[in-house]
Amino acid sequence: MSYHHFTIEERESILVYRTQGLNLSQIAKLLHRYLVLVVSESDI
Repeated sequence: MSYHHFTIEERESILVYRTQGLNLSQIAKLLHRYLVLVVSESDI
């Protein structure tokens, strides 16, 4: 399985979801991404 980078829309979604109070596990499920990828992306 190859890694596909997050799109701008996904990155924006992470920021929006974080401001809405969702935790990273919830965000990963909404984006259909592995938690570890969302965690690493949220460090931006």
